[in-house]
Amino acid sequence: MLKLTDPSSLPPGEYKYQQPETGFKIQARSWSQMLRQVRSHRLGNEGTDLSEGWEARLEEEYCIQNSLDGTPWCSDEKYYAPDPDRPLHWSDIRNFLFSMIQWVSGGRQLVNQEEAERRASICVECKDFNVDLHVACPSCTRLDELISEVKGDRTTSRDAELKNCLVCRCHNQTSIWMPNESIAKKGLSFPDWCWKKDQ
Repeated sequence: MLKLTDPSSLPPGEYKYQQPETGFKIQARSWSQMLRQVRSHRLGNEGTDLSEGWEARLEEEYCIQNSLDGTPWCSDEKYYAPDPDRPLHWSDIRNFLFSMIQWVSGGRQLVNQEEAERRASICVECKDFNVDLHVACPSCTRLDELISEVKGDRTTSRDAELKNCLVCRCHNQTSIWMPNESIAKKGLSFPDWCWKKDQ
């Protein structure tokens, strides 16, 4: 199955997709925006695919429609699987800094204990994506300090089981406390059960 090699990158001419059953054309500047628009269109049109796994099937349809097979934009799924050992990418740092800016500009608000506990439970049960990321970032010595600044001494009953999110590469012990709108999610596709997923 074809997958986007990097959903955070914008292909030439933006993301373009035509719904086969209706002929409706969609253009978006991010993959998350594309997912929202396709979902919205399909909700209003019977016979279109919104069954479990539709997001993955849409990626393949998108790659085929735009003749991107064999290009840097799309590849076979076996080469796409998130890799906990991949080096930290500049986009990871950019997303983290964007989240911090959003959090500070939003008044440094945090969710309450009950909501943090709910989120922590969801992350802990997410066996595929709550993982240890084995990456080194010698130039990121300030990140730990910034993370500590966000959550302070706040804890949940599941902290010992919280690791990193393989989708956004967030530090789960920190992100569960942040308002959802502060978390950088551009181009990322979270599973349906994730509390970070845009509704």
